Amino acid sequence: MFDEIHPKDYKNITADSISIFQKIYSEEEIIFIIKHFNISLTCLLTTQRLSNSIINTYFLRKDNKYCKNDRDEELTIDDILMYQPHYKIK
Repeated sequence: MFDEIHPKDYKNITADSISIFQKIYSEEEIIFIIKHFNISLTCLLTTQRLSNSIINTYFLRKDNKYCKNDRDEELTIDDILMYQPHYKIK
């Protein structure tokens, strides 16, 4: 998974770099993207199908640890439900 990308380059990886608009990534890959690449949560929210686990763990954090920009920090449950209608609120 992303073996062709050197770790020193992770922060330079954008949505276009990994064709996020054309590909569907696995849960494991999405978690890796969130933790390492410079790709916003909003981008992932609107382009990928996210599990409840990913949403709860990475999107609904109070500390905004994985937010990449102001829009990520402003994501609401309504935004999540709009793009991930399968999401089940705890």
